[in-house]
Amino acid sequence: MSEMKKEGPFAIIRDKDGRVVHRQIDQQGPRKNWRQYARLMTNDGLDMFQKMVSIAKGEAFQTEITLPTGEKMLSEPMIPPLSVQKEAAKDVFELIHGKAVAATEVVKAEEEAKELERVRAMSDDELYRLLERGTEEAVLVEAGDEVEQYAYDPSEDE
Repeated sequence: MSEMKKEGPFAIIRDKDGRVVHRQIDQQGPRKNWRQYARLMTNDGLDMFQKMVSIAKGEAFQTEITLPTGEKMLSEPMIPPLSVQKEAAKDVFELIHGKAVAATEVVKAEEEAKELERVRAMSDDELYRLLERGTEEAVLVEAGDEVEQYAYDPSEDE
């Protein structure tokens, strides 16, 4: 059997007649991009999540300060303001449960449901008249009523 050779993005094994016996994507390990480096530096994001949870809980934290003399010391304990705690709590909640649907989307969905129910309640004749008129509202006309008709002018839509 022949050895494996790289051809484009594939690793290929050919038989003695040159036909492909086996082919697979050459995976060469994980790509080295900024996401990969961020995962390596933050323990796959766990460090950032723990920090966000501690801010949301209002836990005091200290940072390391380097003095002009080169000496290192911890700062005074700091507690995040309530607005920061609230924002961190919201972010943690959304990570766990997903983002809330925007109110405008809920209203739009309710309007679409009402319109669907209205169309379902129409008779065949009413639906036919609605289709003839296009996107305009259908008006029920009793038999024998005089209806005034106008030619369609597309410039009125603009």
